[in-house]
Amino acid sequence: MKKAASTVDEFCFANGRLSKSFFYKLVKSGQGPKILKVGNRTLITDEAGAEWRAEMQMRTDMATLEFIKANESKLIHTLVFGKPDLVDRECLSPTDRELLEKVEAKNALLIARDSTCQERITALIEYKRLLTGGV
Repeated sequence: MKKAASTVDEFCFANGRLSKSFFYKLVKSGQGPKILKVGNRTLITDEAGAEWRAEMQMRTDMATLEFIKANESKLIHTLVFGKPDLVDRECLSPTDRELLEKVEAKNALLIARDSTCQERITALIEYKRLLTGGV
């Protein structure tokens, strides 16, 4: 018969050899798996462990996407304005805003075509040169 729950020690070992103190910090902060108290024992059901791993994976994926998005914006701003500082679109002239939007759209197409970062940079520099008349 398959076990339906793990002790804290078993769960920690099976999930990257987490320390018990870190496990309890996660639980206390609301970021740990749901726990089940049976007498003085603390257990984690298989379902709670699976839900927790899925949640951690989703959080990791979201953080990765935010990191990529922020770095893509810095890349575009560096190519268009010569510096990675993010610019408030409302403060841009209509010409600069249009240029930024066109370069962003071109970058999205290059990403969809699985272009490498270096290929995109080269293509975007050339695209900006075409749009601005070589400036």
